[in-house]
Amino acid sequence: MIRFDAGYHVLKTLDFPRTLAELETQLARDPDVPGRAWAAEQLGSRTREAQAAQILARALDKEPFWGVRVEIAKALGKIRLPAARDALFGALKDADTRVRAAAVESLGRFRDDPDAQAAIRTAFRNQKNVYVKGAAAKAYAGARAPDAFGLLKEAASIGSYREVVATGAYEGMQDLRDFRAVPILKAGARYGENRRRREAAIRALGDFARGDAKSEVVDFLMQRLEDPWIFARDAAIEALGKAGDARAIPLLLDASQAEFNARLRRHAREAIASIRGASGGADLDELRKRLDQLQDSSDSLRERMDRLEAEKGGTRP
Repeated sequence: MIRFDAGYHVLKTLDFPRTLAELETQLARDPDVPGRAWAAEQLGSRTREAQAAQILARALDKEPFWGVRVEIAKALGKIRLPAARDALFGALKDADTRVRAAAVESLGRFRDDPDAQAAIRTAFRNQKNVYVKGAAAKAYAGARAPDAFGLLKEAASIGSYREVVATGAYEGMQDLRDFRAVPILKAGARYGENRRRREAAIRALGDFARGDAKSEVVDFLMQRLEDPWIFARDAAIEALGKAGDARAIPLLLDASQAEFNARLRRHAREAIASIRGASGGADLDELRKRLDQLQDSSDSLRERMDRLEAEKGGTRP
């Protein structure tokens, strides 16, 4: 076994091709946790090799540290062969909830696999830990189960610690792209709901701003730019950037200048750049027109301020 940078003291990106046998040895024997995790990640990149899945499956039973078992579960999800799927079934019984959550999330990558779908559904029904349940909701959509939307709708109604179950449901809806989710997401995003639930719902709505629902969703997201909760506004900025509707640019321009938080101002500029990059030539005239309208409005407000200051006998700085 060759250990490069033992103890992991060097900030780096490592390109170090290894054989399957070498990676198996490192995964079993490297005393450094990051080294074993790296070996698991490298094995996960061998997506067409059943032997890589078998090596990971054997290591899953022997690995003492939960963090490496999480990386092994993630790697098995990338391989997506029957041996990898079966190993993940076993990981659903792991003593550590973080490993079970990683396993059920990886099973969501086995799209259109009835056995994977059944295991995910069972995990959602039977697992007590909310992180595992939330991961199962999201994974069920990823696996494209026929009844995925029904389970996601149920999960969205479940209150939990840090709203992790509802967040998993919203992320699953985001992946599934079923437009029946729009009213559910809008309800979750409204002011007065739990803040974590709202942020997740607003971000998910950005992927529904297309087709017949585009105008409705974009209008709703633009209203969220006036939300009292800073992270709801941030989520709306991000969602509008994904939506790619030029109508949002004037409001995003305002946010890029008026938001008190520097991060939100930067995110607004990034969203504007994203919209402009997605806009075709046909949108440019409309964009220029809206920007001119914004400038005219600004000039009008400036004139009113000047007039009011003059009436009071003062000057505006």
